[in-house]
Amino acid sequence: MTRRGNQRGALVFLLGTVMVACQSLSLDILPDASTARDGGVRDGASRDGGDRDVRVAGDARADSHTAHGDAGQPVDASGDSDASSCLDAAVSMLCPSGMQTSFVTMSAGANPGFTSGVAARTASQVLVFTSFVAGDAGSGNEIYVQEFDPVTGVASGTASPVYAPGPGEGLFLHDVATASSGEIVVLYGYGGFPEYGTKYTTTTSVASTEGPLGAVFFRPSCMNDPSAGLEVIGHWDQATGASDYGQAYAVWDDTAHVFALSWEYDTRVVFSMEDEYSMTVMTFTPDGHVAAGGVAVVPTDDSNWVATRSSQQGAVGRAGGVFGIAYASLTRGYPQMSFVGTPSGASIADVSVESLTMIYPPWVAAAGTAQGIVSVYDDTSHGEVSGGFFPVRGDAGVGTVTAFTIPSATQAIGGRAVGDNAGGGAGVALLYQGGLDFAFIGAGGAPSGSPTQQISHGYVVGDAFNIGSFGGSFVLGLYSSADHAVSAAVSGCTPP
Repeated sequence: MTRRGNQRGALVFLLGTVMVACQSLSLDILPDASTARDGGVRDGASRDGGDRDVRVAGDARADSHTAHGDAGQPVDASGDSDASSCLDAAVSMLCPSGMQTSFVTMSAGANPGFTSGVAARTASQVLVFTSFVAGDAGSGNEIYVQEFDPVTGVASGTASPVYAPGPGEGLFLHDVATASSGEIVVLYGYGGFPEYGTKYTTTTSVASTEGPLGAVFFRPSCMNDPSAGLEVIGHWDQATGASDYGQAYAVWDDTAHVFALSWEYDTRVVFSMEDEYSMTVMTFTPDGHVAAGGVAVVPTDDSNWVATRSSQQGAVGRAGGVFGIAYASLTRGYPQMSFVGTPSGASIADVSVESLTMIYPPWVAAAGTAQGIVSVYDDTSHGEVSGGFFPVRGDAGVGTVTAFTIPSATQAIGGRAVGDNAGGGAGVALLYQGGLDFAFIGAGGAPSGSPTQQISHGYVVGDAFNIGSFGGSFVLGLYSSADHAVSAAVSGCTPP
């Protein structure tokens, strides 16, 4: 495995910032201005020799990232800054803090044109979003939505189009998240994504597994009247040429009151055997404004801030004003966490306390809890799902990791995690050959028993899944590429 040079990029910390109200202090790590987001190098710059600038995010809304359309012009992602009357009142917590294990399942309608799908939880519904591809080169692309009762699992109608993201081949819905105030973001892209557990070879086509990202922001037309549907309040399109790699992530950060979108992207100039993939985190206000506090280039243990291309990675969790981003080390093959926003600046930590072999886990995941950040990964050295919990202690920063194992009879094909956003723990979705399972991790990092299957399904290539939460209720979504349909499961609970 070849690598770039080992020059150390200088880290310059510029202190002093005023963050927006309710937003925790966090570092905004900006790439050198000479580094293009599509992996290329701008004129007069060297990929190997460029320093990276690390500074505290200011109040500028698009300091490190600017939303651009295909023509390179800013996209109007502001939406209507005044929330509708049905969003004025705070949404009360649905579930008491603690493990929710009673799930209701539901199946969305099938359509041969559906190419992917994700499920979201709101105060009164489960929403299943699907991508619909039609026409030459995706000229008829649309995003559909179907509503379900979270208690009975009964659909209130058939799927109908809610947004047209624009033409492009391979429209794929990566993830969805719901704000505590009711807004929803759907993160989508073009070009699909590599299958879970895929190991790359010299014949792998980069072009077929990458594409630009976009996001659309919704709010209920009236939260107290689910039949009123959704309205678009903002959208964002990544700059032309920038690309994602793998399945991207969207989570709601209830402390900072922002959406955090994260993904891995190719930094190589040309396709080769070199592992040159970096990760980024962008934050958005509920109505679609780019917000301060993102991480333009996530630090790793490599001098060029790159990670292995053998893992599904880039998931983000947040606790106590600290971002934790999960990845697999390029140099050692270990599951690792990159922490940004700590009192001492960015730091790197191993997830496992064992001396592992170079396992290069096929996937790593992360989520925030009330007390810290958990990372979960596919432990190929033991054939099980393992993880680590990092306590976050305010001014003391991130504490020492405590390792754990989620009992599993077979190896998980994929894993994703999310905090409950109710002052408790985190939920973990694990994809197995026989279906999609759920596991709960307490606020202090202790798993609650073995994962339980919520959606029975025979995995085939092209299937994808997501996990989300709202007020302590978790929702799982599983897209079947054979059926062109989504199954969902939502945890029930008794109001506090």
